[in-house]
Amino acid sequence: MYGLQEEVSFSLKRRSSQGNFFDDELSELKVGYIAQTTLKDVLESGTVTDDEVKLMMTKDYSKQVFSINYPLLAKKRNQDRYYAKPLVINNERYFLCNDWFDSNKPYLLKWLEDKQLTV
Repeated sequence: MYGLQEEVSFSLKRRSSQGNFFDDELSELKVGYIAQTTLKDVLESGTVTDDEVKLMMTKDYSKQVFSINYPLLAKKRNQDRYYAKPLVINNERYFLCNDWFDSNKPYLLKWLEDKQLTV
């Protein structure tokens, strides 16, 4: 049997292809969990351009797109605001922001939908 992350990833691909997005599985998950699993998978999949990665390292872009108060990605880890385990995006190490709240969830889901979940 699949673990929860694999089930969510499979379900998202299925829902995306059916045009019925985020109805059940993601709406029940915590935003931080979605960031650590689905967002991480998309970022590490190679579908995000180097230019977008650079933008994700800025506070303004991260606020506008994800409604978070810190850059989505950082090269150095601030222990209070970033997960300990680094991501590898286009052969570079980054740390993912951990400062997620329920109010950020619609922004994260919109970005994932826009990326069409190509992982």
